[in-house]
Amino acid sequence: MRYDRKAIFYYSDSKENALGDSVAAYTKIASFDVAVTPFTNDETKLYGLEKINKMAKVLCRDRKSYAATLLFLLDEGSETEGTYYSVLPKKDLKKVFLFNCEVAKIEAESINNGD
Repeated sequence: MRYDRKAIFYYSDSKENALGDSVAAYTKIASFDVAVTPFTNDETKLYGLEKINKMAKVLCRDRKSYAATLLFLLDEGSETEGTYYSVLPKKDLKKVFLFNCEVAKIEAESINNGD
């Protein structure tokens, strides 16, 4: 299997906003090579075609990625364009991790890239 795409993985944290409320914040783990796999017919029946169009199945070999709760899947051939996905159930398949992800709406100020 070719790991031909990149994804930036984040873990969930919280911080206080200007009003003193605790809000979600995401801290970058790292960028890893990933493979995006298609959904099976059974998964399509389970989730429905409309939901599948907003989801992705991502495989990653790096062990650090397992702590992720959010990932930014870069578009093919792009260094900056992509889509944020929240991580749904994930599986440890011994040599790789399988992430089922759904498109997420993220506010720019909640992302900490460590830059």
